Amino acid sequence: MMEDVLYLDLIGKQLSGNLQPQEERELTAWMEASPANRKFYEEMTQLWSLSAEYDAPYIPADLPKAWNRLADRIDGKTTIIPNPTPKIIPLQLKHFRTFAAIAAAIAAIAVGVWLFSPSLFQSPLETVVTAQGERRKVLMPDGSQIWLNQSSTLSYLKDFTNRAVNLEGEAFFEVKKDPTHPFVIKSGKLQTRVLGTSFNIRAYPTEQKIKVSVVTGKVEVSIPSAKTSTLLLLPGDAGVYNKKEQVLDTATTAVNPIAWKEQQLIFQSAPLKKVIPILEDYFNTTIKVANPVLLECSFTASFQYDSLETIFSVLQEALLGIKVEKQNGEYVLSGLGCQ
Repeated sequence: MMEDVLYLDLIGKQLSGNLQPQEERELTAWMEASPANRKFYEEMTQLWSLSAEYDAPYIPADLPKAWNRLADRIDGKTTIIPNPTPKIIPLQLKHFRTFAAIAAAIAAIAVGVWLFSPSLFQSPLETVVTAQGERRKVLMPDGSQIWLNQSSTLSYLKDFTNRAVNLEGEAFFEVKKDPTHPFVIKSGKLQTRVLGTSFNIRAYPTEQKIKVSVVTGKVEVSIPSAKTSTLLLLPGDAGVYNKKEQVLDTATTAVNPIAWKEQQLIFQSAPLKKVIPILEDYFNTTIKVANPVLLECSFTASFQYDSLETIFSVLQEALLGIKVEKQNGEYVLSGLGCQ
């Protein structure tokens, strides 16, 4: 188990959005090296997911004892000295500084759930995690289908009698209709409730916005904790929650909301200021523009299973005033304007 503990630092960096590309590759290689490694990773991300659902009132009074319970789960040899003051004591493990604060918060909340809400765990939790560059299709017990995008985590009670899941990352849902049992997705503070429809949710912890894009049917989105008004979204609609401003509102019709799933990109007279963010998300890369004037250039084209280099080649042919170069692992668009 101590070998797993050495990777807690990398897991903590990933969950908090501070993992570097080289570290991401190292973590992915370790996770894929054995089923045990993946299970350990999924357990840690599962606790992280649960932390978004419960607030401070669930923290037990005997926190040192509760912390020891989680410590035993991670490493049977780890010992925490009880402390009478109400503060969290980090695990005494090497290479654990970055993860300590994150793990402490998760431990306090998760242990509180174990102690005060045991009924939640009468059915074991099922957790599905995708690494960077990995996508996975999940068939739910009720017949619903979920396509999970890269670097995402989906968790739910194994018996699935409540038709509720927790999502961190991005996923496309095709929910089986059941008028008597709504399907509920919790993504941070945002709650999405449906009876049977298809839609996409993008809710990465490192991004400032959570976005729900509807393809078919009707979707209800809300922020239960803030008691804000509920939005009803129809096909072509998008709902966006701004985490910083804590505002939930509708947005313009989503462009390529499930490009990652269909591996297809379609641009119809789209300005580059909208094209670039889509390419960055789809190819997990960074694209910079040397001249802001280029952002207003319109681009029309469709692609399927094409590389980013192929798309840039078409872009340069369509807009003769634009030049694309790769510098230090990033792409830079330059030029005087559009021709």
